[in-house]
Amino acid sequence: MELRRRSQSESAQASSQAISASSALFHGLQDGEIHALLDVATRADYPSQSWVYRQGDPARHFFLLESGLIQLRLLTAQGQDILIRFVKSGEVFGYLTLSLAGSNTESAQVIQPSRLVVWERDIALQLLQTIPKAAINLFNIAARDSVYFYDRSRRLLTQDVGRRVEFALSELVRTIGISTPDGIVIAHGIGQRELAELAGTTIFTVSRELTKLQRQGILEKQRGRIVVLQLEKLSAW
Repeated sequence: MELRRRSQSESAQASSQAISASSALFHGLQDGEIHALLDVATRADYPSQSWVYRQGDPARHFFLLESGLIQLRLLTAQGQDILIRFVKSGEVFGYLTLSLAGSNTESAQVIQPSRLVVWERDIALQLLQTIPKAAINLFNIAARDSVYFYDRSRRLLTQDVGRRVEFALSELVRTIGISTPDGIVIAHGIGQRELAELAGTTIFTVSRELTKLQRQGILEKQRGRIVVLQLEKLSAW
């Protein structure tokens, strides 16, 4: 039994390390360069509902999610707590600390038990100078995220609420959706509140729009989860 536990643990660790190595941060890097980056990092495990960092805390690290699920949240000047986006396995976050010394601009909370690869700011900056390709990859990741936030802002300003809810639903499918024989399942306790925050509307409006989509056969609302049946019919997909 002990040998089996160890084997399962080693298998899970190998799997999570493979996810790290396939991250966009390491795209096009030589094996030696990937090892150099990982060798100066530490790994940390976080339980569900814990905080990796909070908005306003000193920004001293940036992170790669090896396994689990993280949400980034922003507390506005008006006191609104808003979901920015989810971080899935293989993605990096907190990278603004590398260019903007100061405080964290958002909070990072663990949704599922997570293992993180963690780099201290000064060490990472020194190493990125010696591996330009990794720096370019990080720039591309930041540019991609900027395009996402621009597109999201544009939708909030120009689209009707129905299309915004469909966009938010597509985003949840992309980041946390689980493919099953019955459809793509959005679970993990994530549902109408998160859709409302991503779509810039109320939970009541989200419920109304999901009911419309259910009548069209696009999705099915179930207890504690949403099952997307016809992804191609979402206007934002």
